[in-house]
Amino acid sequence: MPARLKDGAMREKKRKRPGISGAVIRRSKRSAKSAWFCSRARIWRCQGLEPCIRFGLFQMCSSIRTQTEGSTMNVPCSKSPAAFFVLLLGVSAALFCASLFFGAARVSPWTEEGLWILRELRFPRALLAFAVGASLAAAGSVLQALFRNPLADPHLTGVSAGGAAAVVLASLGAVSWSGFTGSLPLICAAGSLAALAAVVRLGRRGGVLSVTTLLLAGVMVNSFLVALIVFLQSIRRSEEMEGVLFWLLGSLGSAPASQGWQVCAVLLAGSAVLLSQAKALNLIAAGEGRAQALGVPVEKTKILLFAVTALLTGAAVSASGMIGFVGLIAPHLARFRTGQDYRLLIPASLLTGGSLLLLSDLLARTIFSPQEIPVGVLTAFLGVPFFLRLLHSGAKPGVQR
Repeated sequence: MPARLKDGAMREKKRKRPGISGAVIRRSKRSAKSAWFCSRARIWRCQGLEPCIRFGLFQMCSSIRTQTEGSTMNVPCSKSPAAFFVLLLGVSAALFCASLFFGAARVSPWTEEGLWILRELRFPRALLAFAVGASLAAAGSVLQALFRNPLADPHLTGVSAGGAAAVVLASLGAVSWSGFTGSLPLICAAGSLAALAAVVRLGRRGGVLSVTTLLLAGVMVNSFLVALIVFLQSIRRSEEMEGVLFWLLGSLGSAPASQGWQVCAVLLAGSAVLLSQAKALNLIAAGEGRAQALGVPVEKTKILLFAVTALLTGAAVSASGMIGFVGLIAPHLARFRTGQDYRLLIPASLLTGGSLLLLSDLLARTIFSPQEIPVGVLTAFLGVPFFLRLLHSGAKPGVQR
């Protein structure tokens, strides 16, 4: 073959080497393995929901990866906290709007029926999701400071189970579940405070809170309270406990429309108290002896913060049941940008927790639409790997073993 023809054949062969057929075959194989996810992606793309879900999952997963690579309790403060808060507000607003307009079916606000659905159904649910997530996240951030333990959480320490057990106990003497829901926040707060006091009492060894004893005490209290709930359910008739069972699943769909505003009122009052004690909380997190030497009334401050934490958790549990791991994940995601300053960490955790539960509720309503799964299932899927990774990384600053 002449050299010129040989060179032309070689160039043609090089052009054909990265051919389309191989890429098409590889894409077809991947599509065959993920046909279900592709079908859901097409639905989300048609609804315009895909960019919101992609952005939320990307931000959350990237923050979780960065957080779990090292200790999150000693992260330096961000150089631009104002920009971070603007980003959090933007993400929260975007997820709130997505919760309004996306779901099992698209809703147009320009029709009377669509406007009624937005006003009476989706707006109260989105407001409740944000308020519950923010309350749990604020409570989790304060518990991590008081225990000086990055693994502290209202769910893991049995605080949520305490509120649920108190509701089940009080419901035994109630005439009906519908007439009983008005007093749920106070009952849940009392139960949460009692469970928290039990965990602190059992987890203290020689005047020191350790990671091991605290986790064991939380697991023990939580297991006992869950067993108590199951026992009380088994001895009552099924029709009497139907409302309690549905409430315990950790869903946002069973709460009345007015309860979102009640949780928001508790959240605003509790957040104001927490922010007023943020400076003292910084000193307590650094060491109770140092805080006492600087003139901080440590015991009174701790009692006040424990009471506010129990009130926030009780309000959240009364509206949504037991939703776990939001109070664990959100403070660590926020701490990546705000550092250990609780004057910034508490409001950042509040916004992060609200956004996280908004995203979880949105996915719970759309992944298996028209069926809806409890939002607590999704938060558990996110929280258990995060908890195991955090436990494996050995993040234990500020805690004495």
